[in-house]
Amino acid sequence: MRIAILMGITYQNNSILDPLPACKNDLDIVEKIIDATSLYDEKLVLNDNYSTAYAAMEKITEFVDNIEKKSTSVDEVFVYYSGHGGFSENEFYYAWNDYASGKLNTTSLINSQFDDLLRRLKAKLTVKFIDACQSGLPYIKDIVKPTFQDCFFCFSCRRNQSSGCDKNNSYFTLAIVESIKKCLTNKQIRYRDIQNYIADEFISETEDSKGQKPYFCCQGKNTDVFCEVSDKLRDVIEEFFNPVVAETNHDEAIEEKTSATNYLDIIGQMDSLFLGKKEISDLSNNIFKEVSSIDLIDELKEIQFNAQITADKINNKLPCFSNLCSFVASNCTDYFIEVTYNREMRTVKRKKKTFGFDFSSLLGIYGKDDSSYEWVEEPVSIPQSFYIRNDLSYDYISFKIQSGCKSITNKELILIPFYNNTTVYLVFAQIDYKYIGIEEIGPILTTWKGTKCSPTDLINVIKQMINDFQQNTYKNIKDFLDSELSHIEPSKEA
Repeated sequence: MRIAILMGITYQNNSILDPLPACKNDLDIVEKIIDATSLYDEKLVLNDNYSTAYAAMEKITEFVDNIEKKSTSVDEVFVYYSGHGGFSENEFYYAWNDYASGKLNTTSLINSQFDDLLRRLKAKLTVKFIDACQSGLPYIKDIVKPTFQDCFFCFSCRRNQSSGCDKNNSYFTLAIVESIKKCLTNKQIRYRDIQNYIADEFISETEDSKGQKPYFCCQGKNTDVFCEVSDKLRDVIEEFFNPVVAETNHDEAIEEKTSATNYLDIIGQMDSLFLGKKEISDLSNNIFKEVSSIDLIDELKEIQFNAQITADKINNKLPCFSNLCSFVASNCTDYFIEVTYNREMRTVKRKKKTFGFDFSSLLGIYGKDDSSYEWVEEPVSIPQSFYIRNDLSYDYISFKIQSGCKSITNKELILIPFYNNTTVYLVFAQIDYKYIGIEEIGPILTTWKGTKCSPTDLINVIKQMINDFQQNTYKNIKDFLDSELSHIEPSKEA
């Protein structure tokens, strides 16, 4: 028996993590490949329909329980994951749709617990393809051997690296599919064939552009076969790289009329979703009206906090403004903005020009070697400011939670909606403040993030962000006060 567990998460409704629409496409093509092999008897697919890490883990546990009850020998377990990941205190976490700061263990799948479930199956071969940041786990062979009979683990990057993607697919998953395409002329595809292709794909210039180096942990015969090449598999790969566009037959007048009617329907639908000045102005006014009506949660009121809601135009006094300019210049160019740049000289690390094959690029597998790099001065363009081309009364909204005491500083959520004629890109940041001098408070450097929203969903997304912001703020304050309370000795009565 061969079984597969396939996972891909997009985080479209997560206010903390960047959305990853490419992960849906990753999951789709891997599932199609698995189906095309016709080798897997049982399959579990986990996607955005499983909104919490708890629900996902329960489903995996149920799946493993059912396999065990069948009392059938398991030849192979195939695991695939595409999504956010993180490494902390010698543990890897598969971030889930409900991921929240400070709740890593309850809003992520924990790799060691996941492995414990896989071990119960006692599979002859356990395969993992993990496409996530910081995924390169340092499995040690003499520890793995008694728990996984044979294993083929392939991680998209080292545990101190990020994994890249474009709008269509993750680079690592794309390399998997390309490796299968390259092997379609063979009779069968071995896992080592996939590994060798991926290893070549992420070295030399490719590594420089994608910034990641896959990590492999393989133990066994090294001849394990993934699948036999079939016409069905060829069709799946062919359609992935050359998607079929439906053709319209215009031989008969009635078909031409139907086609024209369809075009008019499409144009009508597009026009109904078009955002002009009036639609954007109405949406902007409704956003401020809804946000202004949001009250502070009772838990914060009880400890003497209050909310201050303001709206203003973009200016360089915004917290972490230089970070904001860089983020906007990289992510918001489709949303009617003008960015102002300054030219500066910066010292940067560049690869030396070499002739022939650069063997030093392989040394990174075994140790650090900087001999093939040099530091050079280059002129670079640095975003300094930006201007949003609209006639709205405000560019951003600030929801600030203000403290009534000196020992706890304020917290602030800043929301900046960028509009074009069809969609809204919501840029946001949660700002913490700290003392930078005697009774002088300043913002802590933060990371700006963004999420694409439909105009109809925007207000609900903003309201959910503000609610999560309040809940997280209260939790952090509560944890801080509980910690302080534990250091206070109880008073003794006479």
